[in-house]
Amino acid sequence: MWKKTLFALSVPLFLISCEDALLPDLPDMEGTVDVDAWVVDEDSAETGSDTDLPEPEDADSEPQGGDIEPSDADGDTELPAEPAEPLDLAIVMIGGYEVPYSGKVYYAAGENISDLREVPLETGIGSGTGTDPNLALWRDGFAVIERYYSDDIYLFSPADGAYSLVRTVVLSDAMTNLQDAAYDKAHERLFVSALNTNSLFVLDNGGISELVLTEDPSPNPAKMRIIGDKLYVVLQHLNDQWYSTKSELAMVDLETLETELVEVPTKNIVSKIEYNPEFDRNHCYFLATGKWQKRDGALLRFDLETRKSEVVLSESPEENNLLDGDFVDLSIADNGDFYIIFSNNRDRWINKLLRYVPSEGKVYEIESGAVNAFAANPIDYSRATGKIYYFIDIQADTFLRSLDTRTGETKTVPVENAPAALKLI
Repeated sequence: MWKKTLFALSVPLFLISCEDALLPDLPDMEGTVDVDAWVVDEDSAETGSDTDLPEPEDADSEPQGGDIEPSDADGDTELPAEPAEPLDLAIVMIGGYEVPYSGKVYYAAGENISDLREVPLETGIGSGTGTDPNLALWRDGFAVIERYYSDDIYLFSPADGAYSLVRTVVLSDAMTNLQDAAYDKAHERLFVSALNTNSLFVLDNGGISELVLTEDPSPNPAKMRIIGDKLYVVLQHLNDQWYSTKSELAMVDLETLETELVEVPTKNIVSKIEYNPEFDRNHCYFLATGKWQKRDGALLRFDLETRKSEVVLSESPEENNLLDGDFVDLSIADNGDFYIIFSNNRDRWINKLLRYVPSEGKVYEIESGAVNAFAANPIDYSRATGKIYYFIDIQADTFLRSLDTRTGETKTVPVENAPAALKLI
């Protein structure tokens, strides 16, 4: 765990395209590091693409005018048949962790981030003591989970091309430190994790109940994902100093609600549980940071059938190595490229966006310095458009950026206040 640092920003939200703003360019992709190469089994992968990203132009730390030119990369990359249409993107911005009711919700219909729209709320997301939200899917809309400062869930649904708040749920009054949520469509229920429990909250038409995961008094449930007929839950097992003593995955059968626990080899799983069946339908992936700043974290691959984990990429203790730092979060493109948010505080906070290509055994630096690594969910990938979305901070200004993983084309728009989370719906 690390101390979160945010600045209360005051940049207005401009509904403009990237041609109209002062935008930072992407730096050269000169930095690379060689690692062990591997490929998924033939029966694990659908058709992929070997299309490389172009090398973007160099940039200073100050914003520069103009857009980034589209690349000359091949445009014949195949996308999966479903979903065919661009998705909607939701973001939550806050004035600061200790700023009461400062959370604001925006959405971009059809991934059009130049047309971000604010969801009207009577009061901002959060509580009288602070604001620390995350985002998750719920039915055909999304949920905002207020984490540290209250146990509130805000449920949003679409109507007439817009999103609105339809329900606010107070899960408890115990300040259980909510973390994540996963919606079970088949049974119309929302599972919510909280660090200070050994249970999950279950929200359905019958009200609120709890599902005990283990008799261990403090497993600290965190990130979650539903894959097939199972709910996968990260158990952090944090001690009184907030260090992870071990990490487990809890696998909940969605029919019986029976739970199986499997320990994984690296402590402190920090990322989402990532799963892209277009690339690999037999495994899910996640990042564990080990002990923060100790360079003992890893990218792990978890076999959904055998329940075995293996390390496929490790942090490095070698100074100036691209992997000298700590893993934060990831998304996986359909062609099997991993996009990783990475943080290094050896010389101040240097946050990076890395691209890991397992088949080549190479890690590339896509962007350095400005990438935001402290949002609850700082990166997401759209299988509909092949774009990834993430936040960047340039001095007192924050931007939302999309990067087309097939062509390298970017779009960047300024956003108000500090990033809390983003999620494709």
